[in-house]
Amino acid sequence: MNPVCSVRTLVLGFCSEPIWRRIIRSNVSVGVRYLNKREPITNMLNVAIHFVIGSVVSLLIFLAFTWLSGVRSFSAPFAVLFIGFTCGLLSHFASPWATPVVLVLYGIASLNEYRNDRLAEKKQSSNTAAHD
Repeated sequence: MNPVCSVRTLVLGFCSEPIWRRIIRSNVSVGVRYLNKREPITNMLNVAIHFVIGSVVSLLIFLAFTWLSGVRSFSAPFAVLFIGFTCGLLSHFASPWATPVVLVLYGIASLNEYRNDRLAEKKQSSNTAAHD
C-alpha cells in the first residue's frame, strides 16, 4: 500500500486510489500466494490422513477392549468417528502431534472403564458369594 495513501486515509479519511482497486489488488495477491504454495490441498490431505489414522486406531482400541470385556454383541461405536474427526481437526488447527495425544487419552479412558467394570464384577461376585 502506498504510505501517502495510508496517511491521507488516517488523517483525511479518503485516498486517491479507489477502494475497489485496493480490494481487487489485495485479493489477487492472496490468491496467487495460495496457488503457488498449494497449502489448501496439503492441509486437506493432512486432515484426511489424520482422520483415517484416528478412526482406524480408535476402532482397534474399541475392539480390543470389547474383546477383553467379553462382549459378544454391540452396536456401531459413534466414538470412532468422533475421535477421527477430532484428530483431523486438531491436526490442522493445533498440531499433528494432537492425533497421538487424543488416541492415548482414548486408550487410557478405555482402560479405566475396563478396570472399573472388572472391579464391579469382582465386587458383585463377592457379594453374591457372601449371601449364599
